[in-house]
Amino acid sequence: MTPKGHAVVRPSRQVSERVAGRRLAVVVAVVAVLVGAALVDRAVGQPPPPAPSALSASTIPVTSASASSWYCAGGTTGAGAQANTTVYVTNTGNGTVPGAVSTTVNTGKASVSFHQAISVPARSTIAVNPGIFAPMGYGASTFTFAGGGIGVSQAAAGPDGWTT
Repeated sequence: MTPKGHAVVRPSRQVSERVAGRRLAVVVAVVAVLVGAALVDRAVGQPPPPAPSALSASTIPVTSASASSWYCAGGTTGAGAQANTTVYVTNTGNGTVPGAVSTTVNTGKASVSFHQAISVPARSTIAVNPGIFAPMGYGASTFTFAGGGIGVSQAAAGPDGWTT
């Protein structure tokens, strides 16, 4: 009896064992689910990491692309310039790809634009110096092509050295 005269009711041993058995069953089920999930995760594996975005600038569009383009936002122009630019255009496809080069030169007084048509034969590379015949200044060039499979690299060279 309790101090106030109430009887203490204790569950029977059978009831306690049933409750403990149910708790154990629930714990075992939760552990089984967690172990199963871990095994499935390991079997499926991790997805491949995404390609680094810094490298995306050097990708070549598929040859079936309807168009492709490339631009250079700076460089010097004119014969004997500090860092003349040569652009190497490579066609990875099986057919000739026509294109155009547009160059705008800031001479310090006015901007002058030049346009020329180019054509890149199948499986070959051509070298283009977009500002060699332009006046001395700073130029920006845009290359556009009526097809894909075109890769572009640029080299600038002058009295202070070269870069690609």
